[in-house]
Amino acid sequence: MSKTRTVLGGLAFAAAFAGVVTAAPASAAPIPGCATSVCIGLDWRDGNFYQVTGYHDVALNPEIYGHIHLTGPGGLDLNTNDKVRPIITGSGVGPGRACAELWKALGGGQYSLVNTACIDI
Repeated sequence: MSKTRTVLGGLAFAAAFAGVVTAAPASAAPIPGCATSVCIGLDWRDGNFYQVTGYHDVALNPEIYGHIHLTGPGGLDLNTNDKVRPIITGSGVGPGRACAELWKALGGGQYSLVNTACIDI
């Protein structure tokens, strides 16, 4: 029983410590794979195959209605529908650079590029 308490106590401490370590001030360096309002992350890579996710970071700019355009090696070229908090996942083959663009809908079929975030695959 004391072993169980020790493990649980250690897990509680680790969780509390992780919360302290990950909390960063607003002036902290940007998150890798993120640009103002848009992020891209590598979900997995297996040999030449990869999967990435692009999303609107609502913590940075919650008021955007639009879509994400996701591109990458091996012909990855996808768009979400226009919506609040767009997110998209796609996969491809090969090394290179994958990017997520956040496009703000202006109405009448017009869009404005908000920002682009890229990662190397």
